[in-house]
Amino acid sequence: MHFLPGRATDFRDMSLYPIGNGTLLVTACDAAGGIGEKGEDIEPAPPESVGYFCARVTMLELLTLGATICSVSCTFSVEREPTGRRLLAGVRKQLREESLDGRIAFTISSENNFPSVQTGIGVTMSGLVGERDVPWDAVHPGDRLLVLGSRLVGRHVRVGHPAMVRVPTVRSLVKCDEVREVIPVGSGGVAGELAQLAARGIRIDTSSHADTADWSGSGGPATAVLVIAASDFDLPAAAAHLQPDVPIQWIGQVTDISKRAGR
Repeated sequence: MHFLPGRATDFRDMSLYPIGNGTLLVTACDAAGGIGEKGEDIEPAPPESVGYFCARVTMLELLTLGATICSVSCTFSVEREPTGRRLLAGVRKQLREESLDGRIAFTISSENNFPSVQTGIGVTMSGLVGERDVPWDAVHPGDRLLVLGSRLVGRHVRVGHPAMVRVPTVRSLVKCDEVREVIPVGSGGVAGELAQLAARGIRIDTSSHADTADWSGSGGPATAVLVIAASDFDLPAAAAHLQPDVPIQWIGQVTDISKRAGR
């Protein structure tokens, strides 16, 4: 992939901007609304959990690209005290678990002019990655696709849920030579991620899967990831070693690639 100076490029749910010397500035964001403890919230949840999982989604996007996170911006559409403080505590907890809290630039804004009746949060993270590390052409015919972790939404989501793929597990998989890509499953579900792969010209045979009806269900706060790996890589064994009992679902196999991303 050739990057033009001064021009951003989209890859999956991230923006990539060349800053010279073969390095890209990568930006990802996530938002949540109507989840919390305010009167008009739809789904009840502690603000700490809302902040934690919003940060998780953004963090996973960058980590699956192999980026080094360098900054985080939090936009709280609520008052600073107490809801903003509690949302921030959740964000910092997620960062602390990955040894990032206190090591990266931090920007926070909250709504201090008007009272809010519903919880709203946005988290943006930026990082650095080498141009050659972006998996534009990593996927090959014959590669297998599996989903690691259960897709959890709403009241089923909680910190430390055993069926949720853990961030250290994702980090380890990204470093495996046999793993082509690790993609967080977003609100469009597995079907949404497969559609994005199809748009990149990656054709996948899913005929051996008995039931694809649930693939459109939301992935919640990226509690599951889609893994594309070489056909001879024993992903179930690797996953069992990294995170015992994590759910694994077979998706299909790459049959052809008609074009390359960004080509």
